[in-house]
Amino acid sequence: MSSLFPKRLRKRMGIGHKSPAPHRLLTEHYRNSLGSLQVFYALVAFVGLRFIELWDKVDAPEMLNPPSVFGFLNTWSPGLLTALSLGCLPVFTVTFLLPRFQALRVLTFFLLLLAIAYRCSFNKNYHGELIVLYASFAFALIPTWKATMPSRKRKHVHLHFYWLGLLLFLLPYTISGLWKLGLGMGYQLFFADISFWSFESMSTIISQYMTLTKATAPLSDFLIQHPLLGYALLIGGTYWEIIAVLPLFRPTHWRSTAVLVLIFHVLSVYILNIQFTYQIIASLFFLYWIPLQKENTSFKEWLQDLPILGLLFR
Repeated sequence: MSSLFPKRLRKRMGIGHKSPAPHRLLTEHYRNSLGSLQVFYALVAFVGLRFIELWDKVDAPEMLNPPSVFGFLNTWSPGLLTALSLGCLPVFTVTFLLPRFQALRVLTFFLLLLAIAYRCSFNKNYHGELIVLYASFAFALIPTWKATMPSRKRKHVHLHFYWLGLLLFLLPYTISGLWKLGLGMGYQLFFADISFWSFESMSTIISQYMTLTKATAPLSDFLIQHPLLGYALLIGGTYWEIIAVLPLFRPTHWRSTAVLVLIFHVLSVYILNIQFTYQIIASLFFLYWIPLQKENTSFKEWLQDLPILGLLFR
């Protein structure tokens, strides 16, 4: 099972080794992951707090427009939907207090799934909640752990599902970056339209979005007037999105990734007035303290570990 981890990360986490030193390292990461999971479920509880605003939204459930798989929500009574919106926070809070019980984490995942489907029934998408949902699926697979230190095998199982949760948390960023890259190529090659590869692409995106939403943002007009600066931000942001899963394979990048998540979403607020509250909270209190970070990483080592660009510094 240890082969599921990249070799560099297995060595860093002490997986697959039988000598005392790697075993101590494995134990250290196991203990740190427990604290990290509790922080994650604090974030989930915050998501549950947002569901409370739905408690009086529906008088006629048949008027809802849920995702097709969740069409059964149309058959629920208003009282049942109210119970769903109000019941998430207490359950999520108990899971935050007692994250070691798998039954609570499984219940939290299914409640989160239903509540997000209900929230999306009002013809809106909530991408920030989805990445929390993806990660909670993997964390729900972690077996219940005891207060005493488990065997090495159980630590391996625990950390594998923990790693999977982190992958599901970061993978949407990579998919988004690859989608922008591929879509840009398609537009440029087949439609000869302004796309990702055009120097005016960022200013065009901002202008179209602001016209569509009637919104304003502090930096929107400035970047429309300075398209090259906007294009540089677009290229840099897309590059970061594509390599967002990098720290799962190269532990030198965990904390820098957390900082970049924060910068990326703060800029989204200042440029497009798009607020990703959950991702900002996650970058501050969850990703930055992931226990897989390699300590004492030099800036040169960090640069050398960057895909493609790292070749320039070797």
